[in-house]
Amino acid sequence: MKKLILVTSPPACGKTFISKQLAKALNHVVYLDKDTLIPLSKQIFAVAHQPYDRGRLSSIFFEKYIRDLEYRVVLDLAMEALEYDDIVLINAPFTQEIRDLDYITTLRAELKKKQAELVVIWVDTNPEVCHQRMIDRAS
Repeated sequence: MKKLILVTSPPACGKTFISKQLAKALNHVVYLDKDTLIPLSKQIFAVAHQPYDRGRLSSIFFEKYIRDLEYRVVLDLAMEALEYDDIVLINAPFTQEIRDLDYITTLRAELKKKQAELVVIWVDTNPEVCHQRMIDRAS
């Protein structure tokens, strides 16, 4: 059966490291990183004459116009990729979505149409480590 693997966690908790290691270990995997959309998001901020701020709590503009669109686009790419390969791995926080039972139920139903199943990997890291990484990255 085909699989959509979501590697999720809050920012700076090790998603990218885990995702890349897993992608290397799997055969025939399409690797998608939501951060690849950041240049497009930066352009949206610029065109809208908004300061670049992706902070969930600090950027009303990001929350209203960009965040959900980034997730929709990366999922659309994943659904398309499942037409051509058996495993798609998405590296993205999904912190709100993963806790929303309706969202997960709807996603599973969409995947079922493609003979695919959902696999969720939550990267569990000490919050102090994540916080320090955020400070180190100035994010």
